[in-house]
Amino acid sequence: MTKIKRLQASAGLSDSFEKGRGQLLALVHCEARLPNEDLALNRKSDEVLELLQQYLVGDLTAEALALQLPTDIEPRKRQ
Repeated sequence: MTKIKRLQASAGLSDSFEKGRGQLLALVHCEARLPNEDLALNRKSDEVLELLQQYLVGDLTAEALALQLPTDIEPRKRQ
């Protein structure tokens, strides 16, 4: 994560990216604590990672990224 932060700073990435990166880290930590059978098939961490990737390749603006990041970071459980 330290290397990511250094690369992020040198690339001049937005505050939205920083927020999304923090959410991704928190989601991965939360999801790692759940048994695999309790995890949703479409994990929030996957959604956030995809949003960050779309931003990095220019498919999303910083504003669009900020609007699409989840408001909660609790992983969904299977229903």
